[in-house]
Amino acid sequence: MREPQLSVTDLPFYPELEKERIAPVCISDFHTSHDLKRFLTDRMAEDSVTGFVFDTHPPDNRSGASAYLARLRPWLDETHGRINFAIVLELGAPLTDKDFKAINGLFSSGLRLMIWTCPEYLKTFDTQGLWKISKQGIWNHVAGKNLITGNLSPDMKKFMFDNANIVHSYDLDDGENTSSRDILKFQAYSKTAPIPGKPVWKILGQPRRILTVLNLYSARELSGFRLDLDTSRLIQLGSTVTYTFEPPKNLPPGFLDEICNMVDAGGSVDITHVRANLEQAHLIGYAMENGVIVGNSSLKHPRKEFIARLKDMTGVDFTGFVERGYTSVRPEYRAHGVGKELLAGLTANAAPYKVFSIIDEKNLAVQKIAVRNNTRKVLTYHSTKLNKPMGVWVPEHMISQIPELTP
Repeated sequence: MREPQLSVTDLPFYPELEKERIAPVCISDFHTSHDLKRFLTDRMAEDSVTGFVFDTHPPDNRSGASAYLARLRPWLDETHGRINFAIVLELGAPLTDKDFKAINGLFSSGLRLMIWTCPEYLKTFDTQGLWKISKQGIWNHVAGKNLITGNLSPDMKKFMFDNANIVHSYDLDDGENTSSRDILKFQAYSKTAPIPGKPVWKILGQPRRILTVLNLYSARELSGFRLDLDTSRLIQLGSTVTYTFEPPKNLPPGFLDEICNMVDAGGSVDITHVRANLEQAHLIGYAMENGVIVGNSSLKHPRKEFIARLKDMTGVDFTGFVERGYTSVRPEYRAHGVGKELLAGLTANAAPYKVFSIIDEKNLAVQKIAVRNNTRKVLTYHSTKLNKPMGVWVPEHMISQIPELTP
């Protein structure tokens, strides 16, 4: 069955798109920054433009964001964020500390969109740079031919197609024999139930249209907009999430299968014993929206062998504790507070047990969620199985109940 065709005219903010005047500007066409400033000021006054897309002649855009912004600085100082703009950079050129320093705070000056060109020869790119940009509220769009069939490594393709909260949109131009179905092999959550609707950015298509909508909504809001394929109703992900905390025996039919698929997609644990452990868990928490499980976590009973090994490594006896784990949140719902709510709900319903969790020392994102939920790292040990340092985290109000940690 063919998917219903949706066009930009189906979007509720189509009237704004009809009025958009996004002007492309090649900044290397101007001899001085003051010439550029005068041109941009005139365009704003005479043509009522609603935004600019700044580019340079290749390979000049490899010189980094700081070079752009040095040319734009006189204009930026004068406009004070009265108009939004986008910058084009090459994806393969890592952002330097100087670049980040130049970009930092430019959201308030109107920077809403980074367009990253991906040359066909590129094999790898700076994922941390994209993450830092997205954390500032700026939209990341990757543009380039053969994103699937080109030379990008499988890990880079997986990152690009499986991190909707970091790579917000992309151009898929791999020829007539390649379709969005080919992306599924790089998406960890492709075996879970599909999220209803079609992402609005895919209907917008062109970066200039995305920039126009970013005049109306934040990057987080736009990334969560989907259009219902049957009714053309706009769905906003994260607006109606419900949370349930139940023992495994109370789960509706099929839910445990889907939660196992979610844990597998999360990719952080060996899936071999997941189902057996979940069947015996004290509590399973799951988040749902539009009939789809979008996040889950659990309080499972740790094996006696693990408790003994943990005591040998740390000197602390965690008998009588349940372990929070098997957490998985779909990429589209990250940064929506789903992990935070799951952790809070599980902790509140843990009785009669105390709770601990094991968090990779390098997993800063999960650590931040733990901190926001008044959970504290009580000790660190080196996992011989994983060959890396791990932290043991406990809710603050439970720490005093651990004799080995009490003075």
